[in-house]
Amino acid sequence: MNNFRTFTAVAAVVVSLVLASQLWNSPWLWRLGGLIGLTTATAAHDIADARCNGGDNDQLTIAAVLRNEGQGWFAISDAGHRPLNLKRVETQAGEIAVHFAFEAKKVLSFVVTPDETLAGQGYFAGASVGLNSATIRLSSASVLGTGERSPLGVADRSANLWVFGLFEGSCPV
Repeated sequence: MNNFRTFTAVAAVVVSLVLASQLWNSPWLWRLGGLIGLTTATAAHDIADARCNGGDNDQLTIAAVLRNEGQGWFAISDAGHRPLNLKRVETQAGEIAVHFAFEAKKVLSFVVTPDETLAGQGYFAGASVGLNSATIRLSSASVLGTGERSPLGVADRSANLWVFGLFEGSCPV
């Protein structure tokens, strides 16, 4: 009987911790937080080196590695990384907005995927893509099911999102 009480107490603590972590990351909580000003920070990072990759070719490409180190998502630009054809990246409570350095005529393909660090933590990503920007949302699986996660809460110096898009259009002059 004593073992059963111990097991029940441990199970209650585990369930409480899981529920607390799910509530902390739940879409309704960060939307509510946005309404009262808790998670409405928008971090915009301009990218100066926006070049068209196509010349006379009508296929335009965007590519970047995105990271959040606690101040909002941005395209990494350092000795080992360079974004291609991005104008800016903005972080909002429920999404990451990636603005292109061109206006496309058609979307051919757009892929966003977490690296091994984010994937190992259970995150996956998807995007709604337009002709001059894309909106990225993060989700993760849990014991309570799959749910959206605020990108503001996903901050890790070694965790990245890989972004690649192919579009049809004319290079900007």
